[in-house]
Amino acid sequence: MGALIIATATSTVVYDVADPNSLFKFCGNAETDGLGLRTVEMTPFPPVQGQNVTVTVNGHLKNVIQDGEKQALVNVKGQKGIFKIERQVLTCTPDSALPCPIQPTENLVQSYDYAVPTLPAFIKDIQLTVSGVNGDGSQLTCFTGKVVF
Repeated sequence: MGALIIATATSTVVYDVADPNSLFKFCGNAETDGLGLRTVEMTPFPPVQGQNVTVTVNGHLKNVIQDGEKQALVNVKGQKGIFKIERQVLTCTPDSALPCPIQPTENLVQSYDYAVPTLPAFIKDIQLTVSGVNGDGSQLTCFTGKVVF
């Protein structure tokens, strides 16, 4: 199956993370991850430094996402050479942008707005790893890819 790419006036792109030719690759464990990730969508694409990007994930949620002993969250890590960024971009609490609990579903679609940091001018692209962790500490999903500015 080929990567689905949609270019519109809003500059949206959708990646099939199972496609070996996709910009974003699944880096989790399909057997044990709580979210069977299917696609990642970014608007606008390419993202603009210092502005928001909306990321929408679609997949099969196998387990309840809930706050617990550990905090359910989404982390974004980026690296270009020795330059590194790490941000906790979303937490799961009853009154957050990601209200918990979220019940298992065959077709979970969640969108998040992420403030793209302003990076030094010499950084034209960055390797990102996005991971989701449940409140019990188990991995929900992981995907990685290169973003070009």
